[in-house]
Amino acid sequence: MVKLHGYPFTLQHIGLIALPAFGAVRDHRHAEYEGLICLQGRAASAHGRALQPGSASIYPPHVSHAWQALGSPCLFLSLHIQSCLPLPRFEGTGWPIMPELVWLCYLAVTDIRKGALGWEDRAAAYLTCLTSSVLSLTGWNGEHGRKPIRADELLQVVDHFLLEHMSDPLTLEDVAAHVGMSTRSLVRRFPEVAGESVKARLQRFRLEFAARMLVDTAESISIIGARVGMDEVSYFCRRFREFAGMTPYQYRLAQLDAPARSEATPNDGTRESAS
Repeated sequence: MVKLHGYPFTLQHIGLIALPAFGAVRDHRHAEYEGLICLQGRAASAHGRALQPGSASIYPPHVSHAWQALGSPCLFLSLHIQSCLPLPRFEGTGWPIMPELVWLCYLAVTDIRKGALGWEDRAAAYLTCLTSSVLSLTGWNGEHGRKPIRADELLQVVDHFLLEHMSDPLTLEDVAAHVGMSTRSLVRRFPEVAGESVKARLQRFRLEFAARMLVDTAESISIIGARVGMDEVSYFCRRFREFAGMTPYQYRLAQLDAPARSEATPNDGTRESAS
């Protein structure tokens, strides 16, 4: 169960769909909404709408849909969403492209695989953000009849907002307005459920995201800094050094060199005695 703005949405199924080049998902329908995020490759829907990495689409219950990979293999994330609300139907001529969704999927999978402390909360926030982004295609934003947030929802809603606006110049007032409470109440209540302040959590999310981009992409340091809301390179480098103990450039070199050192380590088949 995921709650957005106090309204419940049930994620009935989450899965990956892999298609070979020119492979197809035949015409089908579901009893619930199906959200689809293209993670890799290019495809086309039965209605001729193009799908590429970052493309997000949503299909209402009992509406037939199908898609086919084009010249290369494709990978999709499928979200089956049960809604307690009747949602508007998407009327656009083409599905929007949201590259940040590809990164959110990557972060969620990486966190789940590593199983680091607090991964459950972070995974819930990633899924909430993905679900919200897909539902936004219908024009639904939860503003009508919005309910005050409960204490047990605070962490999930704040994390979702921080992840969705990671590159924006957020203030505490922005976050407080989103969750519907005063800045003073947010500053007091959030550390009680998160173990850290809103500012510290946003900074950590940004620097963790930057660290992954340094290793997994060839983007320049200035572009990565801008992607995490730190447009000044000197400021970004200073904050990253405080976080990782080295500059972004040094971190990238160290991480890229680690596999090479591991492969070069001889293995003679012996094991160290446990005695």
